[in-house]
Amino acid sequence: MVDASYLVEPVKGIWLLALDGNVHAPNANFDPANPKYFKGYDNAGDAGWNKMLTHKIHQIEWIKSVAARAKAQGKQLMSFSHYPTMDFYANQTDAMKAVFKPGAFQVSRMPAAATTAALAATGLPLHVGGHMHFNGTNDYKDSAGNYLVNVQSPSLAVFGAAYKIVSYQSRDLIDVQTVSLNNVARHNELFPLYQVEYDYLQGSGAAGDVAKRWNRGIFDSKSYGEFTRTYFGELSRLRFMSDYWPCEMKEAAMALDARQMLILSQLQTKVTLAQLKDNPSVLPLTAACAAKGAVTDGGVAASQLTADWAVATAKAEQLAAAANLKLGDFAKISAYEFYGDFHRTVYAGELALRDMGAERVAQYKVLMGAFPASPAAIIRVGDQLSDQNPVHVAFQSQFKQVFTILKGLGSGKPSEHFTIDLKAQKLNNASSSGLSFN
Repeated sequence: MVDASYLVEPVKGIWLLALDGNVHAPNANFDPANPKYFKGYDNAGDAGWNKMLTHKIHQIEWIKSVAARAKAQGKQLMSFSHYPTMDFYANQTDAMKAVFKPGAFQVSRMPAAATTAALAATGLPLHVGGHMHFNGTNDYKDSAGNYLVNVQSPSLAVFGAAYKIVSYQSRDLIDVQTVSLNNVARHNELFPLYQVEYDYLQGSGAAGDVAKRWNRGIFDSKSYGEFTRTYFGELSRLRFMSDYWPCEMKEAAMALDARQMLILSQLQTKVTLAQLKDNPSVLPLTAACAAKGAVTDGGVAASQLTADWAVATAKAEQLAAAANLKLGDFAKISAYEFYGDFHRTVYAGELALRDMGAERVAQYKVLMGAFPASPAAIIRVGDQLSDQNPVHVAFQSQFKQVFTILKGLGSGKPSEHFTIDLKAQKLNNASSSGLSFN
């Protein structure tokens, strides 16, 4: 396979190291007699740097030599490749694996810890990666004194669209600025082509086409930033929610606004999911995702949920008031806005919080701290949720984790404007206007 890696010095004293991280490993269809048969190789997309350590050892050795030469000659070395070199989910990957569907959020593309360690050991100080269409930053240091920073450069075509400017302030200090593409000339130039697709989907009665219908309101976008934001809301609704979220979590996330979520975080009731059908006016959840469980004695009437909800509402009002907020305002975060915000934060990190604004960030912070310290265990029938779970149990257990992940994603290493101090081996936030969930 061709290796398109190269080293260049475009500005005196700065070395740019381009690394070809594509590894097409032979698979069961490989034919030695026809080695150019493309189906005989796995796609490089999921392999990333993990396969580099087994299939391109020569390149790892080359990186070591380049890093050593750069240090000896006083060169400032920056590398880039298509793939990230370390955790790109603000170190939330394990938590995301535990909460969401197997394989959700493309975790198969995550560099292994051993991969990151091996790359840091080469002496490489800075790497800029792509592939994931994410905005983010992470760093890694080992006991031998090696320090590697990975900057994820976002895509220009999704929410969080931006590019990075890397400036060397001194030998050991690097400034990284993220320039957001919120306003782009002629952002609506291709809308007539999208209209053709919209008209086709609206006119088709095929189930597959009906399921793909998107909100025509995106044509009202006044800017490129607004367009990508709406696009991500629709991408979440039409794809992410089904692909990534377990059934009962998907139902809750697509039915509840933030006001209802805050109340549910405080709810204590003996009314079960199976009984929701007998008192459906309190909250828009069902037992549709649950398996039928064995009914036990000592239950209460479904009507008790109304009184229990009122008690939980009073507690939620107190939590909101303690943060100088009003419970009623939480309803402005619709279900559509919530799961859109979650996915926008997955992809854009700090940039997503800027989009939310200070009030919404404050509201989410209340939710992040609202759940019980130790939620009740979920009753299951095999691998499924039992319909004999009290109404609040699954939500509190699962969404406590969801909001913990959201906090982590929105409070990771600085990713908008920051400096890299190679001597002190640390990242410093250089933005005075950024928002955080901390």
